[in-house]
Amino acid sequence: MAPADEPRPIRRLAEDVVNRVAAGEVIHRPSSALKELLENALDAGATAITVTVKDGGCKLLQVTDDGVGIRENDLAILCERHTTSKLATFEDLNEVATFGFRGEALASMSFVANLTVTTMTKDAPHALKASYRDGVLENGAAMPCAGVKGTTIAVENLFYNVPTRRKALRSPTEEYNRIVDVVQRYASSRTATSFVIRKLGEARPALHCPVATERVDRLRAVYGAAVAKELTPLRLNVSMPGAGAGGLRFALDALISSSSYHSKKSTFVLFINDRLVECAGLKRAIEAVYAAVLPKAEKPFVYAALTLPPRAVDVNVHPTKREVHFLHQDELIDEVQRAVEGVLRGANASRTFSVGTVVGGGEGGGGKRAKTGTRDKPAYEPRKLVRTDARLAAGSMEAFVTRDAAAGAAAGADAAARLDEARRSARERSFGDVNASAGGAPGMELDDEERALRGEEEEEEIDAARAEARAEAAAAAAARAIPDGQTTELTSVRELWRDIAASAHEGLTAVVRKLTLVGPADANKALWLVQHGTKLFLVRARRMAREFFYQRAIARFGTHPRRALSSPAPLAEMVRMALEAEKDDGEGASAGDEAAAANAVAALLVEKAPMLREYFSVDIDEDAKTLVGLPVLLEGHTPDVTRVPEFILSLAHEVDWKEEKACFKTVAAALAEFYGGGGGGDDDDGNGDGDENAAETDDTRAWRLVLFPGMMRHLRPSAALATGGGILQVACLEQLYRVFERC
Repeated sequence: MAPADEPRPIRRLAEDVVNRVAAGEVIHRPSSALKELLENALDAGATAITVTVKDGGCKLLQVTDDGVGIRENDLAILCERHTTSKLATFEDLNEVATFGFRGEALASMSFVANLTVTTMTKDAPHALKASYRDGVLENGAAMPCAGVKGTTIAVENLFYNVPTRRKALRSPTEEYNRIVDVVQRYASSRTATSFVIRKLGEARPALHCPVATERVDRLRAVYGAAVAKELTPLRLNVSMPGAGAGGLRFALDALISSSSYHSKKSTFVLFINDRLVECAGLKRAIEAVYAAVLPKAEKPFVYAALTLPPRAVDVNVHPTKREVHFLHQDELIDEVQRAVEGVLRGANASRTFSVGTVVGGGEGGGGKRAKTGTRDKPAYEPRKLVRTDARLAAGSMEAFVTRDAAAGAAAGADAAARLDEARRSARERSFGDVNASAGGAPGMELDDEERALRGEEEEEEIDAARAEARAEAAAAAAARAIPDGQTTELTSVRELWRDIAASAHEGLTAVVRKLTLVGPADANKALWLVQHGTKLFLVRARRMAREFFYQRAIARFGTHPRRALSSPAPLAEMVRMALEAEKDDGEGASAGDEAAAANAVAALLVEKAPMLREYFSVDIDEDAKTLVGLPVLLEGHTPDVTRVPEFILSLAHEVDWKEEKACFKTVAAALAEFYGGGGGGDDDDGNGDGDENAAETDDTRAWRLVLFPGMMRHLRPSAALATGGGILQVACLEQLYRVFERC
């Protein structure tokens, strides 16, 4: 070591030290690594991006996209520094339209983490998996593997070799929140790309943003409806010839919060030429405008996308590309500030304030009643007055009140039955063991040791039954957390769900979501009157229910809870009953043919029992050839068990067992016919001469408290339901006023 009064020698740093220092300039924390990976995915033309995180991104940060992939020849140099496909010469920076251009991101990650890349191009016969360490491809080559088109990059054990940087990171929760924030910002900009982010091992994503056609719809999915409803569009297309040589031309597409927006946190999302960047001057200018109109401590929400000529923007001014410089920055900021001020001034004519309720009868302000905070209140129009609210419908609390003691006792019937069965089986087994050991002698009494043994076995059976009930409840809760239509990866089921969504009628869906029940017009025919807004509709409830139960069978495919029958139903006997019913209608066959058909149907359903049980929760005991359980398509609803024979026969005659998609569709249709048919036949059956003053039947109560609330939450009514007479408008308040001039 040189003396203190002598200069130290200058040394050339080793290559690995240089690379590790450079990596620290690009990758500061997991969220900065994610930013680089997202930009690579978007540059590759991805339309769907999935982010998986463990321990705030320190243990695992994985990004999967469906982009064009990486060529096999490029994998050898993928993680070397300054290797890129985005530009070839320095002059290309003037017109660069991609996020990346330096070729440092993946190289930096490979020096401070374990990096694995799995990729497949559209014409490749298989995917390739490559691992990198310190910028070098391990094992000298990528390994073939199964995969799909696109790229998956997994960054594991980030900063494992930089302990000081790892200790400086925040808690996993805070790092995870930073990661979510990055995904939210890119999702706000790229509406044509779907984004999903979830923690490793969790089925439900923390953020799911499907493709959106409108920017405000994407912001609603990302930041919530409370933010989206307060946003005001701001668009500019300005040419400023006086702003220096050549002038300044720019376009602004923004959504800014109104003066009624309330938040303690400022949200400023800025994209310049589709790059997520920061501009402190622009942010200060916009917040200064809001400071004049918002209450103290309230902050705005601003999404702004600026488009400038590429030659007017310098993107190479920050190691992480977080900032850019552009020409005539001050003039542009002034123009944007004036535009924001104009929008807020125009919207300031109508504002919403949160006020407290005045307690007491005193008058203030010289005895005059205080005015409300809304200007120009519209005049009262009786013909448009809606006097009902679907959320406050009459009798809406009845669903929480049992009608008698027997109904209340039945609430825990399933759990109690399971425990009783466990106790009974334990007693029978213990009694049988004792009889066997005593030679079956009558009157043989148990000694104390045998009684203790019986007690222990009985308790073990009860504990096992309780554990099974808890496990079933946990599995059911996890299944309920999965969104409709996403309970399986089977392509055929996803296609059926897309068909349902495509055929849904937007207007009818709005009616169903906020309808108010008026009552049954004909309980025997299941004809109901419902109100939506100022309109009255006649609904053929059974037709509507069949469509609803078909959709539920597809939406919750493979996750339906199963309810055991009180007694098993022999398949062959049920089929014979259904055939005899057809014989009564003049369509039956001979006794010999009935027996052969019944046995053939039973054999077919026993063969298909595993599929029916796994996908639709139709539980068939293959050994006993009996139906022992049915799915719960709607909590609280029980189908008419007298129609079980007809349902079993339909599984054999109406289901297409040859092709997967057709099979699932026809099984769901058979379930819908069984669950939605109900008693009293179809909509047009029944004489309609029931006593209108009679007490409400259990069937009517079930429609009112179970079926209609379920359909209001989940049904996506098709256009065929309207054109086929399933829902008919019978009156409209505005038209009644036009005829009678009052109502």
